[in-house]
Amino acid sequence: MTASSDGTPAPPDGAQHGVHVRVPVKTALGHYLVELVMAVAPHDPLSCRLKRALMRWRGASVGANPKIWRDVWIDDYRNLSIGRDVSISKSVMMVCIGQVTIGDEVMIGYGSQIITAGHRIPPAGESMRFSGLDVAPVAIGDGAWLGAGAIVLPGVTVGEGAVIAAGAVVTKDVAPYDIVAGVPSARIGTRLAAEGYDSASMPSSDNSH
Repeated sequence: MTASSDGTPAPPDGAQHGVHVRVPVKTALGHYLVELVMAVAPHDPLSCRLKRALMRWRGASVGANPKIWRDVWIDDYRNLSIGRDVSISKSVMMVCIGQVTIGDEVMIGYGSQIITAGHRIPPAGESMRFSGLDVAPVAIGDGAWLGAGAIVLPGVTVGEGAVIAAGAVVTKDVAPYDIVAGVPSARIGTRLAAEGYDSASMPSSDNSH
């Protein structure tokens, strides 16, 4: 910790920029409304149209015909782009600080997480609370499927048509049509017939929508 010009201790790095941001009351009420609808509304067609409208009002780009289940949490809609005919299942979490881009016809399974930022890990003795963030975008290609409980970490691109098995933690890019599983995830197969795709040998992704 350093001292300011008047000799008083300065706050830790990052704190001087403000951990909490003041928001006008009307804006806050609007945010509460969006969060309430995203938390409790079901995934019937009318509710999904309402969610799409509210997400776009908050700044997201959302394509036609989304299927969005209840209890979906998104921290910054302004950094979220979703294609058409995307299915987002119950209890999905998206940390969009670094930008999340989701293609057409993507399925995101129950309880999955897409994360674009994390705390820096400083040397011992320094504050991790105020160490700042490492931020990197995440992109999910057209037709990809994230199984239940999958986690995609900052900087990852999931290729078109790829499959992320249930519970996998994805730390590096996934090639188009690859199938990955495990912690950290590793390639276990492919959907490409030329490379010997066999559906009977593939692990279940827990029937996640």
